[in-house]
Amino acid sequence: MDQEHFDALTRSVASGLGTRRHALRELGGGLLSGAFAGVAVRLGLDNVIAAKAKHRPQVERKAHEQLQAAGKGKHKGKGKHKHHPTNPPPPPPPPPRPPCGVGMERCPDGTCVRFDLCCQGDVKCPDDGPCVGPNECCPGERKCPGEFACVDPQTQCCPGEKQCAGGCIPTIACCDDDPYPLCDPCEEVFCSNGKYGCQPKANCVYCNPESQVHCGVGCCLKDNYYVDPESGHHWCYCGFNCEVACD
Repeated sequence: MDQEHFDALTRSVASGLGTRRHALRELGGGLLSGAFAGVAVRLGLDNVIAAKAKHRPQVERKAHEQLQAAGKGKHKGKGKHKHHPTNPPPPPPPPPRPPCGVGMERCPDGTCVRFDLCCQGDVKCPDDGPCVGPNECCPGERKCPGEFACVDPQTQCCPGEKQCAGGCIPTIACCDDDPYPLCDPCEEVFCSNGKYGCQPKANCVYCNPESQVHCGVGCCLKDNYYVDPESGHHWCYCGFNCEVACD
């Protein structure tokens, strides 16, 4: 082995453990020479390399574990001091309004009025009644259908109604206490536009009351009409051996 190669090996060995450096130093000092010294140096170099290779994973593993522990501690520290946002507190309620004076009342809009007066927009009921809203009726009144008007049902009716003894009814209806007209036997009473009248009966023949009487579905001359005293039936003589039952 030449001098230059030996120096390089010596420097490589010198970077190893202390005991190995001492061994190489003694080997290089002349205890061994020649080929045997080269073999010894080679063996020492191999042992040093193996020792370093065996020692490095332990050192690297310890350094890696230390880095992991430091990272965990750093992570815990960040989470420990982290503050979560919270909702802001609600605003304080407004201060209470000062009370109204003696004999005063507070309206919904916050104003104060005298107790015997109404708030703005309200209506005073008659006979010193209470105050009601613009779309409300006083006690005892009735609100008209489809109208913003209130009436006393005992004395007033809504538009489109008329007063009857039983109360207010539509103007096109007839009051029950209105008098009926005198209708003929083949006529009947009916209500038209709020008034009673007469109209013909269905399937009825009109007979002149001056000279005829009803007999069945027709008329019989009064001279031909008679009642059988034995049976009580009504008959109309219509000719020789001809009679018609009227009932």
